[in-house]
Amino acid sequence: MTFTHGNLATPNSFQKHAFRVFCDFEFSDFTNPELLSIGLVTEDGRELYIERADAAEIEVSDFVKTDVLPLFGSESPEVLAYEEIGDRVVEWFDSLRGGDRSVVIEVISDSEFDHRLLSNLQPSPAWLQSVNVVTRLVQHLLSGRKFFRYDIESTERHLGLGVQHHALIDSRVMREAYAAAVTLERE
Repeated sequence: MTFTHGNLATPNSFQKHAFRVFCDFEFSDFTNPELLSIGLVTEDGRELYIERADAAEIEVSDFVKTDVLPLFGSESPEVLAYEEIGDRVVEWFDSLRGGDRSVVIEVISDSEFDHRLLSNLQPSPAWLQSVNVVTRLVQHLLSGRKFFRYDIESTERHLGLGVQHHALIDSRVMREAYAAAVTLERE
């Protein structure tokens, strides 16, 4: 993945027609992370949510057993074999681009683990760029700009979008937090 940095409100200068997609993964543990689910949400609200078909068979941390796996099956997931997930994600990204190979997709997440797991699904095509939103927000704080506190738990309570540690819900929350940060930056 290519990591980019810059202004929150505008894509990189060479990305005139960039799409932003907010991405969150749930995974087995921090030591040997294996994909369990992926949630993707565009700025305009289009969504893809996939759960791994064999997630219950993967060795996971106690935290994942108690806080993540019980949420599976909600939000109408596509349930796919691991081998199918990468192709499905690329197919969805292609549908966003409408077949236009000049359109860049900027994938925004809040974790380096998300970047790695996305990279493991498919080799990164040139039109896919990965951005860590937390890195950008910290850069804004250090540069003296107004800072939006990125706090998923309080954002979820405020927006009533659901519980934490569900890939699709966390992607929705990230989208809302990002929109709030962009609004503050413009003030």
